[in-house]
Amino acid sequence: WEVGIAVLIVDLDLGLANLNVLAKANPAKNLEDYLYSQASLRECINPLSDGVSLLGGSSGSGEMGRPDSARRGKIFDGLASLQGDFDLILGDSSAGIGPDVLAFAAAADCVLAVATPEPASITDVYGILKALDSWGREHGLEVPTPSLVMNRVSGSAEAEGLAIRLSKVAKRFLSRKPRLVGWIPESRTVRMSALKQRPFVL
Repeated sequence: WEVGIAVLIVDLDLGLANLNVLAKANPAKNLEDYLYSQASLRECINPLSDGVSLLGGSSGSGEMGRPDSARRGKIFDGLASLQGDFDLILGDSSAGIGPDVLAFAAAADCVLAVATPEPASITDVYGILKALDSWGREHGLEVPTPSLVMNRVSGSAEAEGLAIRLSKVAKRFLSRKPRLVGWIPESRTVRMSALKQRPFVL
């Protein structure tokens, strides 16, 4: 994103949130407090740096890990109330194709599906494309086709090759054509940034 853009990162892994760990942040309040009406949503936002803020979640809560449409609705309403405060709201969902993941993705303006070169990861991304397509048809929604981000690749050639293969399968069986919007190289710096709990761009 550009300098001066106000960005809110939301941890949408409601049962096993960990973005606060990666950001080395220790917010006093999080999404769970908001959902149980113990704090307003703005009280749960933790400013990080350079216009980036974090709305963290809870970890290890079995209740929060269970899908709940009323809870999702409250999150949607809360995030909608913040649109005037932020230029971009970036949600990081949990893995899998559960109701929470699909509902959050279906509500987004843009969805990024992240894959690594491993065959299992590519298969999982196709599974997400298929599940989102089914979710849209079942709920009568126009769900955007996720764009692809290839992570831990050797370079642009590998990223583009993987994306082409996945796109061909999706077009054949789902009539959807996901496009590659970026790739991230295998990098010791990224690994070290996670260990040091400091964004690698810094």
